[in-house]
Amino acid sequence: MGGTMRSLEQVLKALRPEFARLRTVLNRVESAVEALSGLLSQDSAGGRRLGYGRRGRRMPLAAGKKIAAPRKAHWAKQGHRMRRLREQCGFNQREVDRRTDRIAQQKNNKALHVSRTYLRDIERGTSVPSMDKLKALALVYEQDHEELVKPYHKDLLKLYGAF
Repeated sequence: MGGTMRSLEQVLKALRPEFARLRTVLNRVESAVEALSGLLSQDSAGGRRLGYGRRGRRMPLAAGKKIAAPRKAHWAKQGHRMRRLREQCGFNQREVDRRTDRIAQQKNNKALHVSRTYLRDIERGTSVPSMDKLKALALVYEQDHEELVKPYHKDLLKLYGAF
């Protein structure tokens, strides 16, 4: 037993310089990664690290937070129109969620349900609603289905062909 302990101690003693060298290399790599991430996320004016906050706005990044790029709002104009329609009807997003869920249950078609998060993406302009979602929203907003389809006409043609 004593011989085994001595041989382990000798092996550890021989490996200590190698561990120290690896620790030094690891510290250098970590420093380089921090420097690069700092350069990538610096504000040109203030030199502070920035990230994307709520609503896609650039704002100072809390320590340890990752930076995520905002989704592009390709359909922002159409999204704003959808939001105005919802607000004119006096509904919040949760109420639209409930009403479209009720419609989906009545028609036995889950594709008619528009969740709050999906409605948010539609209104922000980061998602194009499907034909089913537009039909459900038309029923909720008491609008003609064709009026809701018009702003998305070109994009829906690409997705679904002639409809």
